Amino acid sequence: MTAVDDERAAVMKGRVDERAEQTTMQVERVVNSVEWARESLKDETCQERADTKAFTGKGTRQELRQLIAEIDRLEQAMRELASVVRQVPGASIYLMLHHKRSNGYTFLRWRELGAGKRHLSWTDVQTLLQSREASVRAWYGQASEQALSLNAQHLTARKRIRALRYIFTRAQQPVYARRIPG
Repeated sequence: MTAVDDERAAVMKGRVDERAEQTTMQVERVVNSVEWARESLKDETCQERADTKAFTGKGTRQELRQLIAEIDRLEQAMRELASVVRQVPGASIYLMLHHKRSNGYTFLRWRELGAGKRHLSWTDVQTLLQSREASVRAWYGQASEQALSLNAQHLTARKRIRALRYIFTRAQQPVYARRIPG
């Protein structure tokens, strides 16, 4: 090979490296870790040998599947709670399920019924409920505690998925040398 051929090979190699860097950067730009987890498990085979731990059969992919199932369960529980609160007759407030597509953050928040539909803090809700009976106020308090609990559980599951994503992107897949026949 001549010096010109070496230079061309280096340039071509540089282009390939640039393309590889661009594709990995595009993958890392995705902020929504829950959607990343769903996409990474979409084309999964029956058994991932490199991911399973010895003697247990469990690995990070198994945990990721469990966390996605937990996220789905929590979001369903949030929808059900919001639906139950909306069914209270004569209520001027309700729980609204918010879902931010950019980062996957899903949470319940109090909202006022009416033209303004402004968001309310729990102290604002308490002032609106002062004229109601004690049992109704207690019921709303339980609903609020349940909403806070669901929000916190969802946040914890999302943080764990982000941690697993970091492990996936930083882990190097082992390459095993095979004997060349002959």
